[in-house]
Amino acid sequence: MWPYEIAPKQVPLEDAKNGTIIIITAGGYRHQRFALRLMEAFGDRVVAWYQVTYPSLSHKDKLGKVKRLIERKAAGSGAGFFNTFLRYQKLFGLRRVIRNGLAPIFSAYANFRHHRRIDEGDREVFGFEMDHLLPKGHLTPEKVGFDEVNSEPFIEKLKAHNAYFLCTLGGPLYKKGVLESVKGATINQHAGHSPDYKGSSTTEWALFQRNYDQVSSTVHISLTGADSGPIIRRSNPAMARTDSSYKIFSRVVALGTEMMIEAVEEIIEKGSITVFDQAPDAGRTYTSLDFDHQLYFGVQKDFSSGLYQDLLAKRKEF
Repeated sequence: MWPYEIAPKQVPLEDAKNGTIIIITAGGYRHQRFALRLMEAFGDRVVAWYQVTYPSLSHKDKLGKVKRLIERKAAGSGAGFFNTFLRYQKLFGLRRVIRNGLAPIFSAYANFRHHRRIDEGDREVFGFEMDHLLPKGHLTPEKVGFDEVNSEPFIEKLKAHNAYFLCTLGGPLYKKGVLESVKGATINQHAGHSPDYKGSSTTEWALFQRNYDQVSSTVHISLTGADSGPIIRRSNPAMARTDSSYKIFSRVVALGTEMMIEAVEEIIEKGSITVFDQAPDAGRTYTSLDFDHQLYFGVQKDFSSGLYQDLLAKRKEF
């Protein structure tokens, strides 16, 4: 569970023995499971659970958001799109321009399908376990708006708990004030192979690039950069020929949660933790704007065509 290609170092985290825990998550099914699993493991040590909420868009607002996405990716503005269409149609022909012009629409659709299927995969993988975990959750999440989570009033609320650990899964990039609101360590769970794959949709990018050895989960000390802090644990999930990409993603998340629990238990027991510093220029940070239809359909094609199954069998033979 350690990234052996990086030199280790020991970080003292004293006074953790009686330390309490704050949890911040996004609102998905896997995020709820993360919080409930930590409550099962640590009981009353968990003193607060905050759930980041995002603005709810009306149907009209959603259409406007898609329109702006298309305009930004295609040509910068509606008028610019049609002017570009006419100009390039003369140069490259109608078929090629239509294909490229529709790409942002395909990407918006792929993003919608991707998030729906992630939720379906989470419920399939975690549904039975959630029935077991729900009665053990002694806290319900307190909602905090996406635009409030780095605000001074919220930071003061975090500090008032006088907690030792802040454990996070999902949400925005947390600023220095949030990260330093606890006495000990802020620890993040990332569904990717840091430092090579940081940011958003990193399981999908590793599958798309067929780097199955880098389909991983990473638990790390949080810094202000995306998934960039010192690594505490990193490991690969079990992958089976019968899996979908979404079941693999859910297993990546489940693995990360268990590594998070293990890391917190070690700090409480030993008063220190072994970490592995990430080089600041290592790997790539993916953003949500990098997710497009080529990524989505490329991964699905590997699974539906049998290529994923063949490559996984060869990897296991090796």
